[in-house]
Amino acid sequence: MPKNFSEIKVQDIMTTKIQAATPQDSVLDVAKTMLDRDFNGVPIVDRNMKLVGMVTMKELLDKKGLYLPTAVRFLSSLKVMHGKDSPELNRKLQKLRDMKVVQIMNHDPFYILSSIRLEQAAEAFLIHDEELLPVVDEKKNLVGVLAKYDILRSLTTGAERLNRPRQLTIESEETADLPEIEKQFVMVSRTRARFWYVALFFFLVIGFIISVAVILRIRIV
Repeated sequence: MPKNFSEIKVQDIMTTKIQAATPQDSVLDVAKTMLDRDFNGVPIVDRNMKLVGMVTMKELLDKKGLYLPTAVRFLSSLKVMHGKDSPELNRKLQKLRDMKVVQIMNHDPFYILSSIRLEQAAEAFLIHDEELLPVVDEKKNLVGVLAKYDILRSLTTGAERLNRPRQLTIESEETADLPEIEKQFVMVSRTRARFWYVALFFFLVIGFIISVAVILRIRIV
């Protein structure tokens, strides 16, 4: 994966194990999948895996305000209806069971290309106020999905990488960005400086020894 956030593309972090549905699938089945797996949405595809729609929590609210995940829980715990039960209730429940995805899906969902940069995808999330976006290739084939959480995770991972202590090479950080010829000049200059420091120390030691020898000689004489 690229090192910098600006270099990351959608295809680098998108989820490729897609739980997709078809227009003729049951709405209740899709709602149950979203409920059981805590999905924010399910992309809808045709038999060739081309994106044709999207179902999110927005679509799971019908015109009468029926929240389908609640209906799923209700139907899952419901026992078989008997003749004494309300025919009207039976009719409504059967209608709910027969509802197809094509009846509620967003037929023109916003999608993003897998080749765009992640920061462009982040802008798309802000503009369209979505929690999950389908990802397609150049031919509009569904290749993945991207959630806001994926972007947040990439930002967090990038921040952790930046906070790690870097191992410095022989070149110090202050010369790392210099052109090669300047680096060589700096390294040569530093080598010469070290030489003169060593030479100065050597001459000081020799001078000290000579001084001591002269003093001792004077005392002996």
